[in-house]
Amino acid sequence: MGKNGSGKSTFSKVLVGHPDYEVTGGTVTFKGQNLLEMDPEERSLSGIFMSFQSPVEIPRVSNTDFLNMAYNARQRKLGLPELGPIEFFSHVYSKLDLVNMKTDFLNRNVNEGFSGGERKRNEILQLAVLGADLARSE
Repeated sequence: MGKNGSGKSTFSKVLVGHPDYEVTGGTVTFKGQNLLEMDPEERSLSGIFMSFQSPVEIPRVSNTDFLNMAYNARQRKLGLPELGPIEFFSHVYSKLDLVNMKTDFLNRNVNEGFSGGERKRNEILQLAVLGADLARSE
């Protein structure tokens, strides 16, 4: 938290490796590694998550499908086993209580028709499912 214009978003974008920002000196150490020596994908795989003030809607893509694809893509990149549909549902189901959501939420399309609170809870669910270690929320 901080005042408007204090650099919260800029700092977050630097952490995730946004191409509009160039760091000209120093280091940013996370989990013993210098983030500035990593590309954005490597930073993401290290567990950094940045949410957005207005997350986009993804028509015709259910939350279950989106989360399953994102989770298994991350697992592949990390050289870890993917989860099949039943195992994945069990993994996601255990996280729903964290965000006070019912299972029918998983069948809805990503952020489509969501209230502001539902969008935020969906982002929290995403970071819980994907195993984020550091999260920055707008």
